[in-house]
This record gives sequence, C-alpha cells and structure tokens, in this order.
Amino acid sequence: DARAVLTLGKDMTFRDYAQGAFRMRGIGAGQTLCLLIIPEVLALMKASMAAAGSCVPAGASYPADRLLVDVSAWLVVNSMRSERVQFAMLCEQNLLNVPRKAALANLKAGVSDIGKSADLARSVEAFRERVDFDVSSAVPQQARFGDKLRALRDLHATLIGEAGGSATVERVIELATAQAEVEEPGEVSASQHRAFDAEQQQEQEQEQ
Repeated sequence: DARAVLTLGKDMTFRDYAQGAFRMRGIGAGQTLCLLIIPEVLALMKASMAAAGSCVPAGASYPADRLLVDVSAWLVVNSMRSERVQFAMLCEQNLLNVPRKAALANLKAGVSDIGKSADLARSVEAFRERVDFDVSSAVPQQARFGDKLRALRDLHATLIGEAGGSATVERVIELATAQAEVEEPGEVSASQHRAFDAEQQQEQEQEQ
C-alpha cells in the first residue's frame, strides 16, 4: 500500500514520466502514485492543450480523469519538441562533418606547418565552436534554421569543396528546411532556437 509522489516539470517528456512512475514496481497491486503539479506548470499545460482543442477553461479545475489524459498528451508533445531540437542538432553536426573531414586530412598532411599556414589555420578553425558572450542591445530577430545552415555552408565553402561534399551538404539543408516547413510553416520559432542554442551551449560547457 505504498504511495509515491511524482512531480511534473515544465520540460518533462513522457519517457521521463514513465521512468519515474514505474519505479513503483507494484502499481496496480496496492501501490499508488500522487501526481503533483505546480500552478505555473499547470497553466503551461492548459495553454498547450487549449491550442490542441481541450475544452477545460484556463481558470477551471480539472476533472481527475481528464487531467491524466491531458498530462499524457502534453508530455507526448514535449517529447516531440525535444526530438525536433535533437534533429536540428544532428543536421548541424552532419553538415559540419563534411568540412571537418577535409580539415582533418589537411592537418594530418601538414602537421609540421600548423601555425604557419593560412590554409591550415582555416582547417583548425573548422573544429572550433566559439561561445559568444556578447549581449545584444536589441531584441533578437527571429531567424530561420535553414539560414543558419546556409551560413555555415558558406563559411566552410572551401573545405566542403575539397571534400567533394557539396551534394551532401545541400541534402542536409534540404532535409532540415523541409522538416521545419512541415512542423511550423515559414520559420522555426525563437523559443525553439533558444532551446537549441541552450542545449549546444550546455554540451560545450560540459566539454570544457
């Protein structure tokens, strides 16, 4: 007859929820769960579900059976958003792998000239992921993810040409922009860009 408390976080996915719930091995055989949702997360969930056609008003209390349905639906939506961010990161990594292959070959061939050759300096730069600490004085403009990938393509155009990977790079950009248009026509939202950039920055900080 043990009871566990399960909290709902704003970035939680259905997988996180299930992993927490099934730590109670005796669910359905006497063990129960108590779901705790802070008001801020509940408001966030209601807003998301309202966009999907939920009939529960913003200020109304949830019927118990409806709450569990909307919690599950909201967690699945969060899972989809998380997968989208990971897909964007994979596209960028796939694109950068093309010039980095040529850069690695150049560095291995001219290891004794590193620090002397401008071409080798460009190859070294292909492996750098600089963290920008500048704080803009203006509100950041919403940008398309495809434009970011095209800027990377243009930045590493010489190395991409050396690797013979132009077709691969264009295919990556095509896949990324097609996915963005299917899920959110026209452009990727600023909040998703922030999530993408935040996840990248967190990885970079962990590596340092």
